[in-house]
Amino acid sequence: MGSKNLYLNSGFSFATSILLVAAGLFTKIALTRLMTVDEFGVLVICQTFFSMLLFAAGLSLNDAVVKFIGAVEPGNDYQKKLILSEVLKITVVSSLFFCAFYYVISNLIVAGDKSKTELVATLNLFALFVPFKLASDMIGSAYQGTGQLYVKMIIVDIFPVFFFITGLGILYFLEVKTFGWIIFIYLIPFAATLLIFPGPFKITGILKAPKNNALRKELIRFSCPLFFAGIVSWPEALVPFIIGLVLPAESVSYYSLSLSLASFIYLSATAVEAAGLSVWAGYLSANNPSKIRDDYRRTTRLGIIVGSIIFFVLVCFPAEIVIILFGARFEYVANILPIMSVIFFINLITGPTESLLKVYGDTHFIFKVRLIVSGFTLLAIYPLLKLFGLNGAIFTFGLSAIIGGVGMYSWRIYRAYEVHPFNELFFKSMFSILVSGLSAILFMKILPKSNIEFFLILQGAVLYVIFLVVTLLKVGAFSDVENNAIKSFVENILKKKPT
Repeated sequence: MGSKNLYLNSGFSFATSILLVAAGLFTKIALTRLMTVDEFGVLVICQTFFSMLLFAAGLSLNDAVVKFIGAVEPGNDYQKKLILSEVLKITVVSSLFFCAFYYVISNLIVAGDKSKTELVATLNLFALFVPFKLASDMIGSAYQGTGQLYVKMIIVDIFPVFFFITGLGILYFLEVKTFGWIIFIYLIPFAATLLIFPGPFKITGILKAPKNNALRKELIRFSCPLFFAGIVSWPEALVPFIIGLVLPAESVSYYSLSLSLASFIYLSATAVEAAGLSVWAGYLSANNPSKIRDDYRRTTRLGIIVGSIIFFVLVCFPAEIVIILFGARFEYVANILPIMSVIFFINLITGPTESLLKVYGDTHFIFKVRLIVSGFTLLAIYPLLKLFGLNGAIFTFGLSAIIGGVGMYSWRIYRAYEVHPFNELFFKSMFSILVSGLSAILFMKILPKSNIEFFLILQGAVLYVIFLVVTLLKVGAFSDVENNAIKSFVENILKKKPT
C-alpha cells in the first residue's frame, strides 16, 4: 500500500460520504410517507439506542483492526485472519454481555410502565442484531486495513442503505405501511452482509483461527483508551438535548441543520481519516515516518482546496441554500451557518490529526483531549445558553473543537512526531483561496445576478472555482508530481474524441 492507494481510497470515501448523506435525506422523506409521527419517533429512538449499544459492545476495536492489519506485511494472510479472529471473539462476548444487561433493564422498565411495552419490544429486536452488525463492521475494518476501503464502504455502508431504500420503495408501491415490515427491512441487511464478503475474510473461516492471548491483550490495550474517549465524548453529543431543555424546540432544529450543512466542509478530511490509518500504519511498520509526513501535508493541503469550495458557497449564500433545502420556515439557520462554516474550515486546516495519533498508538492522549473538551462543554453550555441563547451553543462548540482538534491534537503531533502541514505550497494554497474568494465576491457585485437561488449559487461557485484554479497554477501551489498528474489528466481529456 502506498500514496496512490491513499488517494484512491480517500476519493472513494469522499464520494461515498456525499452519496450516503443524500441517501439519508431521501430515506427520511420516504419514511414520513409510510409511518405515523409516533412510529417515526420510535424508529429514531431505536436507531439512537442501536448506535449506543454498538459503540458499547464494539469497544472501539474497529480502529485496532485497521491499524494492526495495516501494519502486517503484504501476503501474510494468516496473521491478518488471526487479528480479525481475536477481535470477533472479543466482540461476541461483549455483545452478549451488553445485550443481556439491556434485557434485564428493559424488563424492569416494562414492569414499571406497561405503556412502554411496544417500544421495549422493538428495542429488543434491534438488540438481537447487534452481534451481526458488529461482526460486519469488524470484517469491513479488516478490508480497510488491507487498503481495500471500497469493499467496506460498498458492503457495510452502501448496501444496507440501498437495501432499505429499495424495500421502502416496494412497500410504498404496494401501499403497505406496516411498522413491522419497515423495521424488518432496516435490520435484515446487517445480518446479510456477513454472507457476501469476498476473499480471505469470510466469516466461516475466521473464527476457526487459534487463540492468541498476547495479541488479544495488545488489541484491548490499544482500543480501551479510544473506547473511554468515546464515552467521555457523549456530553458533546448531548448538546442538542441540552439546547432543547433551555431554549425553544426550534433552536435544536436550527443548530442541528447548520451543523449538518457545515460538516460538508470537513468531508475531505473525514475521507483521509478513513483511508489514511491503514496506509500510514504500514509506513510506520516499515520504519518510514517521512512518508507519513509527506502524505499528511499533501492530503491536508488538497483537502483544504476542495473544502474551500464548499466553504465559499456556505459563507456567501447561506440564505439561498437554506431556502432551497429547507424552505423559508428555517431561514434563521442562515444567520448561524457562516459561523459554523468558519469553525469547520479552521478544523480542516490542520487535517486528519486524530488518524495520525492512532497510527502512532497515542490513544491515551486522544482520551485526555476528549475528557478536557467534554468537561469544558459540560461546564460552559448551560450558562452560555442562558446568557447568549443559541449563540452560546455555537461558541461552546467552536471553542471545544478548536481547543481539541486544532490546538491540542496539532501541538501533540508536532512536538512528539515532528508532523505539521506547513510548507511553501501550503501558504501558496491559502493565499490562492483568499484571493479567489475576494475576486469572486467582487465579480458577483459587478455581474448581473440571477433571481433564482440555485443559479445564483451556481454562478458564484463557478466564478470561485475558475479564480481558484487559475490562481493556484499561477502562484505554483502544486508540486511537480501534482502538476504532472494534472497535465496528464488534461491531455487524456483532450485526446478523447466524441463517438
